[in-house]
Amino acid sequence: MLTELANPFGREGRADWATIQALPELFPELEKLTLGFKTYLTEAETNDRTDLLGAIPTIPTPFLRLTDLTIDSLVASHSGRHFTTPDAGCILRNLFAVIPNVRRLSITHGTGWAGSQAQQRMGRKLNAHPGVDGALADLPAFLDRLVLREFILEPTDFDTIVSLQSLRKLVLSCCGPNALQIVKGLLADKERCPHLKPASCFVHRATGSGLQSLEDCVDPGPAVSAVAESGEE
Repeated sequence: MLTELANPFGREGRADWATIQALPELFPELEKLTLGFKTYLTEAETNDRTDLLGAIPTIPTPFLRLTDLTIDSLVASHSGRHFTTPDAGCILRNLFAVIPNVRRLSITHGTGWAGSQAQQRMGRKLNAHPGVDGALADLPAFLDRLVLREFILEPTDFDTIVSLQSLRKLVLSCCGPNALQIVKGLLADKERCPHLKPASCFVHRATGSGLQSLEDCVDPGPAVSAVAESGEE
């Protein structure tokens, strides 16, 4: 009985959507899953949107026994594009809908490759990392650890979550200028987040200095020290 699956396609491998859609039926006993998506995005002809070379896929069968999910990238590094905010929100909702019992969740959008050096010198740039389009309202109900990376969060993205009663650890890495205020707001809301403590919250400032504990970020006195903390246990 296979209960744990980590990077089944190799360290640099990525799963395509058809494979991911099949996983719940192939391995219904899975409790822990780590993988990356092989999603190649192209710029659509209209609306300056990105497209998944087709409709955004759904996963027909839920992961009923899964409690620990890590997605280290939603886009392939050579895709050349990032998701738009509406598309990223749709992808996240589709994922959240099939992981009702996950307690430890880590999702990284990923950073696409902007092309050759010659193309970059000619001004080719990646579109910005996306927002989540309100998808956090559909997070699994019993999360005790949440790690989000490379999503640009709005100040109200966590407001639609009725309760985070089990949440004990929160990491927001490269999540935009609102990340720190979001975490401070959650810490102050003891009714929704009774178990969340400053020492278990981390905000990555995207300065190359690593993650700092929220206590340091809130009160950066002379003794501020970087905490070597990736958000994983």
